[in-house]
Amino acid sequence: MFRLVANMLLSFVVMAGMSVGCFASEQIDNGVDSGERASSIIEAFDGLCVQCSEHYENIDHFMDSFGGKEVPQNLTNWDPVMRENNGKAFHFKSDEVEYIVAYVKGGGCSVLVKDLPQKEVLEMIRQLYKAKQAGVLESGIQKQIAYNVGLKGYEGAVIIVTVKKAGTGNEGGIGFVSSSAMAKIQQ
Repeated sequence: MFRLVANMLLSFVVMAGMSVGCFASEQIDNGVDSGERASSIIEAFDGLCVQCSEHYENIDHFMDSFGGKEVPQNLTNWDPVMRENNGKAFHFKSDEVEYIVAYVKGGGCSVLVKDLPQKEVLEMIRQLYKAKQAGVLESGIQKQIAYNVGLKGYEGAVIIVTVKKAGTGNEGGIGFVSSSAMAKIQQ
């Protein structure tokens, strides 16, 4: 089960990773400490992926309102999960952090960033979502860490954090699959 969900979210992160050219800078050095950066990333993840988990189409409206740009379909359609489920992806900037968010209605949502402060993000996920680590999957240059969400109202949901292994880059992603989507996967 973990491998199935991890692979589903990995496809979002890989798809978004191909769009990394959307990021304006190679190195982020804007004076923001890693704790502040992690807070901004978790805020975007929570507002887009967690809060919209039953209505991901709300992300479209958010992007329209705040100047997000849709990632061209030729970059999303190569991925069968995105193509077969009418997935969408957007690029936007908030609090000096550039993001790519990708979602599939009724499935999952992922947020990708450059320079993910891994330690701080993982700690915030454990605390804010009462998340317990469910497993780790290492493949090639990436490592995925899965968490079962224990936060009231979101029990049964899964968060998967995808990070690059040391020396292979600094992009990272946080994915969310709601409890209702997990129930469909488990059938």
